[in-house]
Amino acid sequence: MDTRLRALSRKYQLTYTRYADDLVFSGNYIPHRFINFVEEILLAEGFLANKKKTKLIIGKGKKIVTGISISNDKLTIPRKTKRHLRKEAHFILRNGLQFHSEKVNHRDPIYLERLIGKYSFWNYVEPENNYVSETINKLKEYNNTI
Repeated sequence: MDTRLRALSRKYQLTYTRYADDLVFSGNYIPHRFINFVEEILLAEGFLANKKKTKLIIGKGKKIVTGISISNDKLTIPRKTKRHLRKEAHFILRNGLQFHSEKVNHRDPIYLERLIGKYSFWNYVEPENNYVSETINKLKEYNNTI
């Protein structure tokens, strides 16, 4: 499948990238019918395209791939994700994990570790962001105390 999709991409002078089940085609011009060709290859290889995740983004549209926003040749975490993560860390560090868990009604036994993992991903994408590295340290310190 990858060989066929790579060949199709070359034919249209596009770059093909895949991460797990996320397929990305990028270039200066992608014809609308290109998606149909990709879907034909996927079907022939025993796969179906997820129509909800299939997008053709032209120009200045929001480009988010595997949780990373790509804009102005810069990789960042989407603003909505940043707001959510900031809110989660703030309430946990301010009120404690138990109170926060009850407030948002979740019972995930490794919730704090998952949150640290999400912040670590953010730190990987934006290593120069001091807020992120400081918050990781605060969350890890808090985790060690509970």
